[in-house]
Amino acid sequence: MCTTRVERPPFGGPADVAAVSRGRRADVAQTSLRWQPYSRGDFAVVRASNGARVGDNGQVPKIIGASLVEHRQETRKRLFAALATLMEERGFDSISLADVARAAGIGRTSVYNHVRDKESLLIEFVTYETERYLAGLEQALDGTTDPVEQLRIYVRHNLRVRPSFHMPQGLRGAVSPATQVQLGEHAQPVEAVLRRILGNGMAAGLFANQPLDVTVPLVSACLAARSGRPAAEGRTPSRERDTATPATEAFVLRAVGASL
Repeated sequence: MCTTRVERPPFGGPADVAAVSRGRRADVAQTSLRWQPYSRGDFAVVRASNGARVGDNGQVPKIIGASLVEHRQETRKRLFAALATLMEERGFDSISLADVARAAGIGRTSVYNHVRDKESLLIEFVTYETERYLAGLEQALDGTTDPVEQLRIYVRHNLRVRPSFHMPQGLRGAVSPATQVQLGEHAQPVEAVLRRILGNGMAAGLFANQPLDVTVPLVSACLAARSGRPAAEGRTPSRERDTATPATEAFVLRAVGASL
């Protein structure tokens, strides 16, 4: 399998490099890219226009996947997974972008071809996770019209996601004000689904008539706290989830005035 990567200088620098690999050559000039047949063995040679090699510490970089698009997508997935794990283990303020790159198996300097800094990676991670979460939630809700059952589905779906999806307490204090605003904005589409379910339930007389601006954040905070809670001593995470999920469902349904 041929593995090659074309490196682009970070954030808009001139991309005057050529990558040579078995069967293909990528000629990059600014933002243009074209593939041409070329045979040069099993490895890539990446050079600038002056003939100098380009890569991390003089080593030839490699592509992950069959194309540059797949390479970029797979690299981001690796970075996101590494960031999530490190945040759960050590906390956001205790890790560096170099730590994330190392855990993801990405070159220390190559990572800057994908993100500017640790906070940029965090925003992209939250965006990615939110889109995945919403797609899965809407699919789970599809075909269910009863607001009570919809709320049960919402609770179960929420408790299944990994703790890093729920921004841990103290995280907003560890990032810049601009990032704090962006983190808050990403919660809005998720809370909009909850608001819709609760509103429909109140309109149908299935839930108590309560201010949504108060009820939605309270339910969200309850679920975030439950999701981030470690398993009790002697219990596996799956066993803890199996026990906690029905209890959390009942708690939330009672809180909104539903009949059990």
